[in-house]
Amino acid sequence: MNHENRRVAYVLRTYPELSETFVVREVEGLVAARVPVTVLSAFPAQHPASGVLDGEVLAHRGSVPSTRVPNAGAWARALASDLLSLGLRPRKWARALRLGFYARRAAALLPGDTARLHAHFANDAAALCRYTAALTGLPYRVTAHAYDLYQDPFLLGPNLAAAERVYTVSTANEAWLLLRARRLGIEAGRVRVLRCGLDLAQFAFRAATVPSRPARLLCVARLVPKKGHAVLLEALERLAGTAGEAGVDFVGEGPLLDDLRRAADRPALRGRVGFVGALPPTEVLARMRAADAVVLASIVAKDGDRDGLPVVLVEAAALGVPLIATPVSGIPELVDGSTGWLARAADADGVAEAIAAFAAAPHEERLRRSRAARARVEREFDLAKQVAELSS
Repeated sequence: MNHENRRVAYVLRTYPELSETFVVREVEGLVAARVPVTVLSAFPAQHPASGVLDGEVLAHRGSVPSTRVPNAGAWARALASDLLSLGLRPRKWARALRLGFYARRAAALLPGDTARLHAHFANDAAALCRYTAALTGLPYRVTAHAYDLYQDPFLLGPNLAAAERVYTVSTANEAWLLLRARRLGIEAGRVRVLRCGLDLAQFAFRAATVPSRPARLLCVARLVPKKGHAVLLEALERLAGTAGEAGVDFVGEGPLLDDLRRAADRPALRGRVGFVGALPPTEVLARMRAADAVVLASIVAKDGDRDGLPVVLVEAAALGVPLIATPVSGIPELVDGSTGWLARAADADGVAEAIAAFAAAPHEERLRRSRAARARVEREFDLAKQVAELSS
């Protein structure tokens, strides 16, 4: 299908982000399907050499100048309504005002053939998108993930209520939104699950291998509380000297690095924990292929933050790498007893038991679960289905 007259403008907080490969894949998928795309981001990327699309090129490829007259009145009403709803909170006022004035520049940069706006994350990016929509009269859609719902729902109600469609990445998130639909002002019929998909041609399946002894696990996640790194280290400490003994390499960066390094220096863990830092997507996938299993001991953090459905698990499942995870939010929609090993969340003993069960499983069992995980990805996480929805 030719979509040459349906340009989509992605209005984002930052592009590209190493931890948000799902946005890059989505944009690449739309471009490959001949959907014209413009990418506008409020802030520069921290990792500009990460091997992803160049937003500036996208913004000017085949576009035509805009002749729209900005609707300053609609923009001012939206911003004033938000400031009133925020009460006397100067920091939140400053946040909204900054996004409101960024929208004036975003509207001026939009090509004249733009048909729709799209925001990833339902807080800052969605507010920026909504203000831009008010100025231009264009419809917009939002994809909600996790922290924007559970930890930092900045202007969540207004951002979602005005959206043409509200996508989210898991049925757990969908249920959370529908339970609050009336309070948030969302029409239930506008809420849809839209998985973060993969171009499966780029993820060749490899049969699970017999794990080394001790097993070498890979954990790809930002070093923040909700990812459960500390729980994982406690679990590995409990397994020291047993048949389930394992080591782990952490890929990612974040504020918990120093704390985790200290925890990994305990006698039972020395020499078995590696901190690799942030890596480009191609290197992450190479490390996945070399790992015995991918593990993620996600928890619900004290501030309510939690995972939606981590893309790293989808990637590992597509590659055929065994999965060890916890049933937080949407994770059981991919990882269950038929597709991986599921442990109790925030429970080091439970995580240790899951790792030991993986290590002790007959090889045929690892193969069976890995193949089932790949089949689930093929059914539910195909980028082609995601692009078809976004193009409609």
